[in-house]
Amino acid sequence: MIPMTRGEGNGNMPSMQSPFWSTVMSAILLCLPTGRALAGVTEADVPPLVIAHWMPQVPLARFNHHEWSRDLPLIGPMQFRGDPVQQMREAKAYGIDVFAVCSAEDLQWNSNMWRHSLKAADQVEGFYVIPCLNNGLQDAETPHGPTGINRQAAIDWVKISKGHRSALRVNDKLVINGFSWEKTSGKAVRTFREKIKEATGEEVFLMIDVNGMWLNPVDGSLDLAKDYPEAAMRDLVGEIDMAYLFWGRKDPVVDKLLEQCRDAEVAFGGQHFPGYWRTSNEIWVPHNHTGTHRQCLAYSLKHGAPMLNLTTWNDYLEHTHVQPSANWGDTRASIVKFYSDLLKRKPIEESRFFVTSPCEARLGGPFSVEALSLQPGLKPCHVLVRLLDRSGIERARWEGPTSSGQEAVALAEFTLDSYPEGR
Repeated sequence: MIPMTRGEGNGNMPSMQSPFWSTVMSAILLCLPTGRALAGVTEADVPPLVIAHWMPQVPLARFNHHEWSRDLPLIGPMQFRGDPVQQMREAKAYGIDVFAVCSAEDLQWNSNMWRHSLKAADQVEGFYVIPCLNNGLQDAETPHGPTGINRQAAIDWVKISKGHRSALRVNDKLVINGFSWEKTSGKAVRTFREKIKEATGEEVFLMIDVNGMWLNPVDGSLDLAKDYPEAAMRDLVGEIDMAYLFWGRKDPVVDKLLEQCRDAEVAFGGQHFPGYWRTSNEIWVPHNHTGTHRQCLAYSLKHGAPMLNLTTWNDYLEHTHVQPSANWGDTRASIVKFYSDLLKRKPIEESRFFVTSPCEARLGGPFSVEALSLQPGLKPCHVLVRLLDRSGIERARWEGPTSSGQEAVALAEFTLDSYPEGR
């Protein structure tokens, strides 16, 4: 676990993140069904694992870049931030079993990073790595485009991974992860498999993010037939072993993917997106405190995903990270651990309480505070949230009952009209 630092409070109670006020709270149960009816596979086919995309290529110096938006990892001294063994151990402590190592267009760089990652994961009991290949395939032979690069990268992975315990296999097939393959045809996937088998003698298990085929990335609207007919989508889903989705924020979108997985008897790998914010572009998807993060994981379990695919472990550039950080404490990571235990049907023994709030508040503008408890069997309760200045003077308060239903949290809404000068 992470030592108490900024973003956390005493015991299991994370503190408010602003230095100007603190929070007193109680919170309630977040309760989910634990039964899982798998989509087209059995539990023996696909083990219950939690996978997170990992960005090993991020140099430490970029943590201070303006686009990293004032958030930093909380994993101890600076020298540990780039240590893959330390990151894997930390991820494992929060219920993550696999890092999908994100690739680049440089094949030599990929090979070096995969060797480094496999060697590190071999040292962490029960932890695995898989390659993540970006941008899909094309029908035409393009050695220097996504098809040629990803095919050669996959062949390199099969060869490099030999002899490593940490190279994940499902049904004795090496697992290969693909990110944003939305424009890939079933024909291209079949050729991809054939070329790998021809070069290595190995068959592979393909788990693919079908991301952009479903959503307009700016507003999240469903956009199925505009430039990618639904028949082509079914063709792709029918040729892979598992389909999952990022940007999966709207149930009709994921419902469509779930339907296609079941029709093709392909495993549904769930959906995940904790929110998105990148200062260099215009795309912003609200995090809703922990709401978007939790709702995606809840949907995945409800609909029988045998694995949970997390958008990223450590992409601070786009704010999709779940790694414990200065702004979030270990709140996001602890939520992953909670859902990971539900997925694996482990007992939830420890009650955890969390408070999340903006790091900054503008006078006269609304902001909210989320009070959350993770503990099956805990009854709903009354929540009191007080905002105190540095002198301990109460500036605002909110109190009321928690919400009810399958997911129950309390959301305190505030507006600060004035504040002491200089505070």
